[in-house]
Order: sequence, then C-alpha cells, then structure tokens
Amino acid sequence: MGQGTMPMHGPKTQIVHPMTKQMTKHRVGGRIAVNPAMAMEHKFVALMLKEDASGLANLYSTNAIMYPPDHSEIHGRTAIRKELQGYFDMGKVTSFKYHDLHHRMSGNLWLSAGRVTMIMQPKDGSKPMTQDFRFTDIAEKIGGRWQITMDHASVPMMAPPDPMNYSAPMKRKGVRPEH
Repeated sequence: MGQGTMPMHGPKTQIVHPMTKQMTKHRVGGRIAVNPAMAMEHKFVALMLKEDASGLANLYSTNAIMYPPDHSEIHGRTAIRKELQGYFDMGKVTSFKYHDLHHRMSGNLWLSAGRVTMIMQPKDGSKPMTQDFRFTDIAEKIGGRWQITMDHASVPMMAPPDPMNYSAPMKRKGVRPEH
C-alpha cells in the first residue's frame, strides 16, 4: 500500500470524525477511509495551537513513553501532560506544521515519522523561536481508540567537524607555485 493509505476489510465503511471532515479521504477498494495517523496529526496540531495539554495527553496511552528532544524519557500520560504544560508555560505556540511525512500501518499499529517546524512566542515578549525537529510516533488501537504509545523527537544534528579538515585550503611547506 502506498503512503497515506490504509487497508480496509469488512463491510463498506465511511470513517468520518469532526476533526477529519476537511481531510483528504482515500479510496481503498471502492470504500472511503481516513488514515488514522493523519487524523491524529490533525488533532495534535489543533490541540497544540489551543495550548491544551490535557487534550494532547489524552492522545497518549496511559503507559506511553515520550522522548522529548531536550531530556530523558517521560513515562505515562500524567507525566506527558505535565511536560506539555511546561512548553505552554514558556510561550504561545503560533505555528505547528508537519512536513516530509511518512506513514506505515499494519493491523492495530501505525507508525508516523517526519519533521515538524514549530514557532513559539515566548511569554517574556522576546523574539519568536523557531524549532525544527524530527519525530517518530507509534500508535496502537487500544479499547477501540488510537493512542500514541511511543513518541520520539530529536533535533537534527549538525555534521561533525571533519577530522582531516578536507574542506580547508591545503597548506604545504616548502612548495612554491609554478611560474
């Protein structure tokens, strides 16, 4: 199956959720389906922009693990809510955009990976901060509801310095340019 599609089995079904009515629907075998990873991403963006830490935490399973880009892992929905509230205490998220997205689905699991660009206006009135990070999420269908069970985010690393310094101009002792 291609990116953004999901297998559909059983009777013809149309999946419609208030948050996904504006989303692109996919035809799979004559049926209409909404990719659950995309639906979750739309909810996540809306809740980030509303600064709703409790709503965001409820997208996670009770025993979810989050790996934020700035420190060690966080275990459980309650601790994740507290972490997210800490972000909102620092400033207002004015933009949260996914790009370079990749989705995979198998049975009751889906994986979503890509990049996010987030702009936050600090509460102290200083210049807005733009953060670009990579993410990988895994979700499971638990109790009939998709819940994020693993959330990993990282800041792209700078290329390590070239130990041989190949990019620097060569300096040779005792060699003179030819005339």
